[in-house]
Amino acid sequence: MDNSATAVSSYENYQLLKNYVGVCNDALKENAQRFPFSRIFDVAQRSEKEKPVEVVVRSSKGEERYVFRIEAGGIVVQAHEECAKCECVRTWNPQTPYLENVTRSPQDYIQNPAKLDWEWMFDA
Repeated sequence: MDNSATAVSSYENYQLLKNYVGVCNDALKENAQRFPFSRIFDVAQRSEKEKPVEVVVRSSKGEERYVFRIEAGGIVVQAHEECAKCECVRTWNPQTPYLENVTRSPQDYIQNPAKLDWEWMFDA
């Protein structure tokens, strides 16, 4: 694979994950006072804060690794290479079509956060 194809794939997947995380963060904000989401998010914020979760995105162009973290301002995503002394607590392998569906119809997921896959937040 040439480097230009890798760069395009990396940028596209990174943008896709950033957009997905944006929907998740909006869902967290919009539903912060709704039961049971308020309890679920509160537990995640306290117990999983700043614990890195490896996110592996696979496509026809290959496999790329990123990291999700829960921080005070919400969920953040970064390239796995930027994760200094990384000790990921778990791995999440989202399907690209799922991420694309969420980012195409964000209001559906913001209004009903149960549609989002929060499994990456907790040990299953």
